[in-house]
Amino acid sequence: MRPAEPAVRQPRWWVNPNWWIVILTASVAVFAGISALIFNRQLWEMQRTTYVDQRPWIVVNVGLGRVVAGEPLLSELSLANSGKTPAKNVRVDAVVEDVGYGQSPSLLYSDTNPPLRPTLWVRYSLTSLSAFL
Repeated sequence: MRPAEPAVRQPRWWVNPNWWIVILTASVAVFAGISALIFNRQLWEMQRTTYVDQRPWIVVNVGLGRVVAGEPLLSELSLANSGKTPAKNVRVDAVVEDVGYGQSPSLLYSDTNPPLRPTLWVRYSLTSLSAFL
């Protein structure tokens, strides 16, 4: 009968340099994926900013004429293209509502066709109107 051979002790995994290469390669791959996500987000933000920068902008100037009791209120409205690209097919919808002091406008204009949804409001207070009297 042969004597039992002593068990060969396997070296620990961290002693083998191949495992360190695997760990470092995996960590580089994770960081590369995170960097790709960050770069993709930056690209999206730059494209959005460029779109906003290049789009047409319309400036609305409202000039208020004399305010006289019992007479129509005349106002001059001018639109100016201030964007880097020209504004085409500009549509202007305007509604005038008589609002008493301390009240708020109703903002419901269903009698117009199509119904208006207000997006820009210019409000005059009595103090600002007194400068034109």
